[in-house]
Amino acid sequence: MSWAVTPHALMGKSVIKISLKTGDDALARRRWGEIHFQIEALIEETVCAVKKTVAPAGPPPSSLSSPDRAAIAAQARHDVLANHDADWTDPDDMTPLARGLEQALRLRDAGALKGGGDGGALDEVFFRHLAQFPAGMTRGQIREAARLMEAEGVADMLRSGRTWPLDAPTALVEEVVVDANAPTGERVVGSAQSPGELTQRLAENGFALEDELERRKVAHAVLMAKAAGFQGVQARIEGRMVETPSRPAAPGASESKEILPTILEMHDIWARRTRPDGKTKDDNKLYVERFVSMHGDLRVNIIERKHIREFRDELEKFPSAMPAHIARKPFREIVAWAEKTNAPRLSRVTVNAKGLGSLSALMSIAVTEYDLSGDPSVGLRLPIEDCDVLERHPFTPPLLYKVRASPVFQNPPKVSKGGCGAAAFWMPLISLYSGARVEEIGQIPLSDILEEAGITYFWFREDEDDDADQPRRQRRGRRKSQEEKSIKSKAGRRRVPVHPALIELGFLEYLAARRAAGDKMLFPQLEPYRGRYTKNWSRWWGRYQDRHITDDEAFVFHSFRHSFIGRMRAAEIPLEYMKGIVGHARELDEPREKHIASDVTEGYGDASPIRILNILIQKVDYPGLKFERIEAFLK
Repeated sequence: MSWAVTPHALMGKSVIKISLKTGDDALARRRWGEIHFQIEALIEETVCAVKKTVAPAGPPPSSLSSPDRAAIAAQARHDVLANHDADWTDPDDMTPLARGLEQALRLRDAGALKGGGDGGALDEVFFRHLAQFPAGMTRGQIREAARLMEAEGVADMLRSGRTWPLDAPTALVEEVVVDANAPTGERVVGSAQSPGELTQRLAENGFALEDELERRKVAHAVLMAKAAGFQGVQARIEGRMVETPSRPAAPGASESKEILPTILEMHDIWARRTRPDGKTKDDNKLYVERFVSMHGDLRVNIIERKHIREFRDELEKFPSAMPAHIARKPFREIVAWAEKTNAPRLSRVTVNAKGLGSLSALMSIAVTEYDLSGDPSVGLRLPIEDCDVLERHPFTPPLLYKVRASPVFQNPPKVSKGGCGAAAFWMPLISLYSGARVEEIGQIPLSDILEEAGITYFWFREDEDDDADQPRRQRRGRRKSQEEKSIKSKAGRRRVPVHPALIELGFLEYLAARRAAGDKMLFPQLEPYRGRYTKNWSRWWGRYQDRHITDDEAFVFHSFRHSFIGRMRAAEIPLEYMKGIVGHARELDEPREKHIASDVTEGYGDASPIRILNILIQKVDYPGLKFERIEAFLK
């Protein structure tokens, strides 16, 4: 504008007035002719932008579904990260805020930017804000400053609970001329409304939401997503890898949407994709069917957080055991029965791992395959307190003496059918003198019991998800599929010499007898159940232990492993070799003063020489504890 003494400050104003700066009609007409086409273009551009984002015909929705809100929020997060990408790909690219800041700083540095006008306090805040920026900032610095300003604004809105300026009243651009007859001395000759960011995002996705509470819900989702985006940018600056996700399609803009699988269909897709073992597959379907019994077989894009939250809350009331005729009833009837009879309930560990875990396993694949905005189960896990988890303890000496005095270890022994003959005798002893888990012992074939330099050793396959790793009635964690087990590298296996105590009890004779009989497994009477050799045997052991040793749930078969680790510590075996013998163990993750330093590198499994492992394992003993050799278990 050739007649303007100083450019106008436009930032922070909802009404932009462009005065022709004259009361002379002739001069006003000339100036009007000079800028009118610019005003017309501005108005037309704004009006077109609004028209393009008008929602489809029909009454506006009173609310948005959770997936629609999540999609709009995901778009906002994408935009933040994509704008940061543009800093690299297009140095001239700037966000509207960055462009406005650049212009304001340029005018400020040239001394051409002044306050005044009708901005009042807003003008003062704006000029005070500009004063914090130094002169001569580069475009990159301006872009970063604008990003920090926006991030601070988002954080401030989240802290204060307000939605301004995200959901600010629509901005108004007015063209005015001087008119002495008008009450204000000016007359508006053209105007256009420019929607705020929230309105634009809603309109872009085909929504014209009017309800204030529902707009706040969308605003909160957008602010949280933008905050996550800015955190991602900061992580990039700190050198971490943060990818820019694909921008979700507008959920309300498309008339035809792809029909996505139901949650039960998603179970089949998950099973084909991950190839879980039988137990894992059955457990997943069990909890998915319970979800369907409560909510119906919903399509994955329809499932909302409220569905999963309600399912989680009901699972907390679900019984951990029930009669067969009750188990066949619908989900809510089973819950009602549990409340009426005060039956023991599922632990929070089980609710999280199996209830939410089963749904999350399916939804995570759905997010990847069908471009869903996110997994609605994320963040819904119940907090776990000490009382929710029973710690497993090693068997104390008095309890080990009770093991020794129990029927299986007497001569003659008494073993019920569930104990599977010699397995009842040898499996506890192998764990006590090797630290092996119950499934590692039960699944070992004869071909994995080898000899080197005159030393017989077990070549155990790591099995961190062993059922006996968990307290009774409180199992947790995802099981590994048979495929996962079969592809483990040598680092996932370990060599453990047969302890002299086992040899003295006749283990090598039992081993020879199995080979002479043509057996392939060390314990041929163990039959696999849903991919696990010791599932049923572990149940037998639980009953046997309750009756003859202790019914304290802090003690399980896994307590033999804890006892072995404790005796290794007592023998001051170096930490590196302890890990080589027992494999992964949380008990060994934390440094302890009792561990003796060693210059051996952290080579686990078969990396340690068998002769050294044999020397070290012979140091493990249980003072005063001696089991009897039983001929019945040598055949």
